[in-house]
Amino acid sequence: MQCGLSIMTVLKNKGASGLQIAFLILAVLLLAVPADRYLFSRWRWAAEMNIPIDRMAILVGAGILFMAVAPLRRICADLLSQPIPGAKLPEVAAVTLLDFCVGCAALGAFALWWWWTGGQAEVARHFAGASDIAELEKALSIGGVVTSLLLAGLLAPIIEELVFRGLLYRAWQRQWGWFPAAIASSMIFALAHPRTLYPQFFAGLLEVCVYRRTGSLRAAILMHAVFNVSLWYPLAGQFVLPAGRESGRLEAWTQNFVCLAVAIVALPLYLWMSRDAQINHSRAANAVDAVGA
Repeated sequence: MQCGLSIMTVLKNKGASGLQIAFLILAVLLLAVPADRYLFSRWRWAAEMNIPIDRMAILVGAGILFMAVAPLRRICADLLSQPIPGAKLPEVAAVTLLDFCVGCAALGAFALWWWWTGGQAEVARHFAGASDIAELEKALSIGGVVTSLLLAGLLAPIIEELVFRGLLYRAWQRQWGWFPAAIASSMIFALAHPRTLYPQFFAGLLEVCVYRRTGSLRAAILMHAVFNVSLWYPLAGQFVLPAGRESGRLEAWTQNFVCLAVAIVALPLYLWMSRDAQINHSRAANAVDAVGA
């Protein structure tokens, strides 16, 4: 019932509430579970090629809906119309690096927790994985290329930013203000990525801040896309987990602990820089510069 109301509200172009949009997102994710179990799991070619066909179907379906329904198409076109200010490109690049740092920091925090609760054996148990050669072969397979470059590098950034920042965050911002909206929309974004729950929550916060500080959803899309592609194993993906992690020794996690220290300082600072007072001050300064020019 609520899901139907959410769709009808958007189609009538009256603006869905944040709770309606969030309910619709979670409903689609829940419906994907039986679809994957009874339909997509039977597609052996997808399993053999290691392609997450269920997630791809959700993103492609959302894209078709955005293009086919006129009110949604207009909303998306408006969201995507604002270009990234040239002066903000270095900031987008820096925050993308911070996002990568936060991901490494989260792994370091997990390693520290498991070491605290179970010692080296517990750390080794959680992080012992496939060999570098196996991971590289997987990344260079058809499924790895499709997943990392097409799905994660193109479809996911566009669709997810439209949904989570363009629709959900903005709806809750109107109701609750920017910070509660950033927290709540990032929580829903994280729930849509249960395997990487905590890093995705912080990534959602950073993408909200980039959107706010640049005034362009394209900036959040660019940041999202560059980050996802960088995690492809032949690129930076091979450096996310440190070499020697199988031993469980904390010394192997030094780079992750450095990232953790940086993230503890930089993430709250960037949130503070994205507050309403700072955004309004920047816009006023830009307006004065434009008049002077």
